[in-house]
Amino acid sequence: MIKTFLPVFLQNSIWLPTRIFLKFFTRFEIRGFEHIKNLSGPLIFASNHASELDPILVTAAMPFFSPLLPIFYVAKKGEFYKKDGPLGLIYGGVFFKLWGAYPVREGLKNYKLSLNIHLEMLKEKKCLLIFPEGKITKDGNIGSAHGGIGYLAYATKSKVVPVAIQGNFHLTQKDFFSRKRKIIITIGAPINPSSLFAGVEEPSVEECQSAAKKIMSHVKKLIK
Repeated sequence: MIKTFLPVFLQNSIWLPTRIFLKFFTRFEIRGFEHIKNLSGPLIFASNHASELDPILVTAAMPFFSPLLPIFYVAKKGEFYKKDGPLGLIYGGVFFKLWGAYPVREGLKNYKLSLNIHLEMLKEKKCLLIFPEGKITKDGNIGSAHGGIGYLAYATKSKVVPVAIQGNFHLTQKDFFSRKRKIIITIGAPINPSSLFAGVEEPSVEECQSAAKKIMSHVKKLIK
């Protein structure tokens, strides 16, 4: 069983100061929450990835003490974040795991084995956030998606909620403290997994990748 106490405590305790901070410095705006207002887990949130702040931004977009919290995360191994210097100690360290981030088991070439802990989360009716691109965009555009999200949706029959984050790409301290940016989180209508795998009994890698591409097309449509 996935432990939820610490992620629940951390995500809810930091919610209010984070929300105030974002509202004041970035004019933080949330759109489309009505799409998930009456939903509960399991849900897969699929978002574009433009900055290190993204996991916190999506959590902050939920209401205080939302039944959708805690949101767990699909992350890279700790070694991946070493290039980020001191920030890597946060994103790839103990704090981020306590926050709810669990790494993919890479190099196995098998979705079921690579994402075994995330499959367990969804089967326990938890909410999971995944950045299908697998990395932060270098040019501000949404890149190609990995097929893992497609497999998770298929294997757990979980609805996928597209999320678009705007206004945070190359956000500098100067931009932030001068209040020059507006960050917008747009939540789209949930995608039924059956629409991603119509008539498929056991999806291939290519079919999972095709499903991931469809999901990201929904994310792109939210950006205006």
